[in-house]
Amino acid sequence: MRLLILFFSLVAISNPSWARECDATSFDARQIGLDEYDANDLTDSIVRVSVRLSDDCELDDLRITPRDASVFVLASAGSALNSTHVDAPEVFASNRSEILFSPLGLKALLDGVEVPFEFLKLDAGQFVPSGNYQTILDFTSNGQELGTLVVNVLVSPTIRMFGEAENGNINVDLGRLNEGVSIRRSIYFRSNARTTLTIESDNLGALTHENGAQLGTIPYSSSLNGIPLNLKGPTGIDMAPNSGQLTEAAVQIDVAPVTSAYAGVYRDVITLSFTAQ
Repeated sequence: MRLLILFFSLVAISNPSWARECDATSFDARQIGLDEYDANDLTDSIVRVSVRLSDDCELDDLRITPRDASVFVLASAGSALNSTHVDAPEVFASNRSEILFSPLGLKALLDGVEVPFEFLKLDAGQFVPSGNYQTILDFTSNGQELGTLVVNVLVSPTIRMFGEAENGNINVDLGRLNEGVSIRRSIYFRSNARTTLTIESDNLGALTHENGAQLGTIPYSSSLNGIPLNLKGPTGIDMAPNSGQLTEAAVQIDVAPVTSAYAGVYRDVITLSFTAQ
């Protein structure tokens, strides 16, 4: 004979007969935790919200809906962050445009407990334009508005390098310079903001003998995306936003034929600094 015993866990909400209905004066909601998003983070980001009732009142249900959109989304000037809602014991999404408090969540509120929950999970690696992304949440109970909450997340200016430049160094061997040489190297990057590129040469646009400039220097010319560079001092170039698309910065090095120079190895270091702002 097999004996099967079932246990039922029941949750009920009981309010004193004298309790008044909750209204805006007894309701408080706030954003907690994450308020900035970095596209270079490797893990998803979680936006959290916390709700509490400030005094004894009656609450049969609690619904959250987006005010200015058909679904829950953090948006800014035509761009949006890809996200999903995370269900929890206290709250669940009946669809993409409504979040409901469960009986467990309602009971905690009525017991005077602040109820935090995960509102949205933001996918990692989104190169949307930098700026402030937001949504306005309306909280209602039995059709009555209790309050609103503006959820803000700042998408920070971010750059990511790809290919040869991913580790921060590119070594270029110009070979023998007797007959001159032209070499082109491409640097690939992705940015979500206006980017300033500063270029600087250790030897002010010349190859210097490994044992010192007293043994000789060899001048060279350079260009970026076809635009000549003056490496006699730091050169700044303003690069327009590319909305997160992969962008090429092509560096061209040209050395005229060298007919007389002290034998040895000649070097220079060109530093390219990318700043998103």
